[in-house]
Amino acid sequence: MVMVAGVVAAPSLAQADPVRSGLEQAGLLPRRAAFTELSIKQYDVLFQTVTFEGDVHFDVLATNNSTRTQHYTWSATVGPQQAAIRVDGGRLTLAGAVTKEIPLHFAIPDCLVRNKITFRLAAKGQRSPEIHYWVLPRGSAAWKISGGPSCGA
Repeated sequence: MVMVAGVVAAPSLAQADPVRSGLEQAGLLPRRAAFTELSIKQYDVLFQTVTFEGDVHFDVLATNNSTRTQHYTWSATVGPQQAAIRVDGGRLTLAGAVTKEIPLHFAIPDCLVRNKITFRLAAKGQRSPEIHYWVLPRGSAAWKISGGPSCGA
């Protein structure tokens, strides 16, 4: 009976944070993957993030869901999907379990085409989370059907 209880308890014990961290540092378990979550602060009023003239104002929230500090470079791009241009970027350091707000302000260069706004994090050897949304030409058939962020005549 004792042997069965030990076999059942060992995997559960290894999942406890202090025990798991010690086993990771000893090389007995792989390190947990870092996980950073992105969201748009104004998600509920996304259509208000773009003016008629194509000025864009919104904030990205980056949340580090791991316990380790993460270092990223970030970029914001806008334009047609195959021809997006970089409009902003920088470096971002996120301590474990921390959320930072990144304010963005830029202009859409051509409101006569469908534009994809993308915010991306990049770090060597890690996954690169990104978040995006589309801005449609105001008055276009697609905009009339779906609504949402738009600019132009």
